[in-house]
Amino acid sequence: KPLDQEMFDTWEISITGAVAEEKTGKLVDLIDEAEKAGVVVTTPLVAQCTINPLGGEAIAQVEVTGIPLEWLLEKVPPPESRPSRSSPLRSTAVQYRPW
Repeated sequence: KPLDQEMFDTWEISITGAVAEEKTGKLVDLIDEAEKAGVVVTTPLVAQCTINPLGGEAIAQVEVTGIPLEWLLEKVPPPESRPSRSSPLRSTAVQYRPW
């Protein structure tokens, strides 16, 4: 089922935790800003399912367009008083709220 347009238009993303200033914004605004900055990337994604009860193994390839997490995290640097020693790709840094 395709994503509901109203849900897409109101989807908020919050970046919280060990950051200088926590931020929350709408996904549509973030996409617009990333497109204007020229950081949106499109890349092929290959998925392989070796356990497929309906017809055996399956392989799929699609193009995925998205915003690099590195660009997003640059917008919310760590506090100046605490040097960052964690990976910038820490999954707890971004919280998705689709409702």
